[in-house]
Amino acid sequence: MKFTRADVEITIASVGSFESANLSELDLSEIQFNSASFKNSDLRYVNFKGSDLSGCDFSYANLGGADLTGAKISEACFGNADLRWTILKSVTSVKSDFSYASMLESNLSEGDFNKSNFVKADLRRCILRNANFTGSDFEKSNIAMANFEGSDLTNVNFSDSNQYRTIFDYDK
Repeated sequence: MKFTRADVEITIASVGSFESANLSELDLSEIQFNSASFKNSDLRYVNFKGSDLSGCDFSYANLGGADLTGAKISEACFGNADLRWTILKSVTSVKSDFSYASMLESNLSEGDFNKSNFVKADLRRCILRNANFTGSDFEKSNIAMANFEGSDLTNVNFSDSNQYRTIFDYDK
């Protein structure tokens, strides 16, 4: 079933689920999602700008090319999700789980990712500039050719991560 924005708002009001739903290419900006489940959903190219997605479950979902600029995604789960080419610019994402996520060439600049989990995530060629990653975990992640210029990397774990040609800037 292909949802419309009205269908989405009705489903939220009835505390429904979006598991395995096709929401691709919808404009879902400025919506509060109340910890909804999007497991296994098709969310390619969805506009989530300014939405509150805190506590939502995006496990195994496809968010390729989605725009989450300015969204609130704290304590959300993106484990094993496809986030290739996704815009996560200026998000608030405290204590979120991105473990095993594919985030190739995504933009995470200017966001707050305090204490987030990126274990075994693929962040090759990502833009992670001027963001807060304090206390985050990138163990065994692939951050080859990623750019962390201007970011706060205090107490970040990069053990066993692939740092081939990664740009760091510890001297803000």
